Amino acid sequence: MTSCNTDSSDVVSDQNLGYCLTVSKDVDTRAQNVNRMSFSAQYNYTGNTVDLTVVGVELPKAGSSTGLRFPKMTFSGLAWQYNQSAWKVTEVEDVKPVINGMSEVPTFKKLKFMLLDAFNDGSYSPGIMYEFEVEHDGSVVEIVGCCMAGKTVSKAGDTSYVPEEDSSLASNKKPIYWVDFDFKNSKADIYIFNAKFLGGMPSLNMTFEGVDMSIANGVVTLSSDGLTPMCEGVPFPSFPITGLKGTVDYTEGMKLEFHCDFRGTDYTVNFDGKY
Repeated sequence: MTSCNTDSSDVVSDQNLGYCLTVSKDVDTRAQNVNRMSFSAQYNYTGNTVDLTVVGVELPKAGSSTGLRFPKMTFSGLAWQYNQSAWKVTEVEDVKPVINGMSEVPTFKKLKFMLLDAFNDGSYSPGIMYEFEVEHDGSVVEIVGCCMAGKTVSKAGDTSYVPEEDSSLASNKKPIYWVDFDFKNSKADIYIFNAKFLGGMPSLNMTFEGVDMSIANGVVTLSSDGLTPMCEGVPFPSFPITGLKGTVDYTEGMKLEFHCDFRGTDYTVNFDGKY
């Protein structure tokens, strides 16, 4: 949606961006939480600035299942530019948002927000990636996240299950995938929010830890011969995972395939996702 500002001839677009899976980690205590954040952005294409509103910033607390959650915050007049892959990139340091009714607001020592205008099957489906470093009350927290949703197909013999097409699931119970890259050790953790591979399985928050990864020509390759998924930090041996392979391409999205053995039945799970 594009409109002209009534006070000038600036070209401005307003965009409301959906909930994105987010991981926050305290730099010192390593306490972490997984939650969702949403954004609205008003891009000025004449002055190359953006007003960014963020909802859902939550800083983890060691020993607590709930963190410090902030109200809606707004950053005004941030500079942005296109990179070589057509992402709109905002990257600034040491900025404070405006939070109505709050004087002690956090400092964003680093704020990097990237948006790619993209369409899937004729529908606007933007890519979103962000990396924040937030300082508040003596703690520094790293916040990273992206949106990646698509279609998951689980097959066992002639039977298949697609959770995205399951009418019994609420819209906020569809699977969302997020990958945490450890470039130093060439490992990755794959988070699946609302994982559901067969009709009778409850929606679970799963993590595949320590997946091997390599990078070539800007594409990340993921692989694992066998692993035990974690559910809410607890090993879940009832769903052993084998034959995992996949790729993450920031211009195309993510493709993932693995086998899940449940009570002697082999389920082949395929995910094809876009940002």
